[in-house]
Amino acid sequence: MKALLLASFAAFAASAISTDGEMLYRNGTGLRASVGQVELIENKAACANCHRHPLDGGGEGGVSAPPLAWDLLAGGEGGPGRYDFAGFVAAVNAGRRPDGAMLHSLMPRYALDEGQAHALVDYLKRSSSI
Repeated sequence: MKALLLASFAAFAASAISTDGEMLYRNGTGLRASVGQVELIENKAACANCHRHPLDGGGEGGVSAPPLAWDLLAGGEGGPGRYDFAGFVAAVNAGRRPDGAMLHSLMPRYALDEGQAHALVDYLKRSSSI
C-alpha cells in the first residue's frame, strides 16, 4: 500500500512539474527576463513567443529562434547536441552556450529559479517524445 501511495505521489508530482513547465513555456507564468534594458514579465517572457508551439522554432524580423525540442538540444540530428541541464540553464539565464559563445542579444536573459528550470526542462523532455 505504501509503495502504491509513493508511486501515485511521484506520478502526480511529475505531472505537476510538466504542467508548470508547459505554463512557463506557453504563457510565461511566473517568468521574469530582460532584453537589454527592457524587462519582460509573464506572457511577454513566454518561450513560445519566439520558439513557437509545439517547440518547432520560429523567426521574426530576420532573427530565427531554434526549435527547443530536448532531443535536438541534447544531441538529436539537426540540433546543437551539447545541452545538458546545467548548460541549458546557463543559456537561458546568462545567454551563454555550452561552448562559451553568447546567444543572440535578442534572446532574453531569464531569472529561472531551480524549480522553474527543472519544470521547463522536464516539459521540453516530455514534449520531445510526443
